[in-house]
Amino acid sequence: MAAGEGDSGTPLPRKLGVGDGDVVCVVADPGHARELIAPLPAAATFGDDPRSAQVVLLFVALRSRGAERGGDREVVRTLLRATVADSGLTC
Repeated sequence: MAAGEGDSGTPLPRKLGVGDGDVVCVVADPGHARELIAPLPAAATFGDDPRSAQVVLLFVALRSRGAERGGDREVVRTLLRATVADSGLTC
């Protein structure tokens, strides 16, 4: 697919809500997330602590191929709640 084809042309950081000066934390990066998100807005940076970030991106691999879409969402919600339970974050 050509660059910009099939999307609105809006930069990914804007779609994700990344603003000037924000810290973006990528959790469970599949290996290339930072490159896909870059370039970030002015003075925005990547960080390692989700508690100090304004934007947190969590990547989850679901292994059940036959699960219904709604079931997948519930699995992700449950996993997210368990992951951040002790961090002070809310979901």
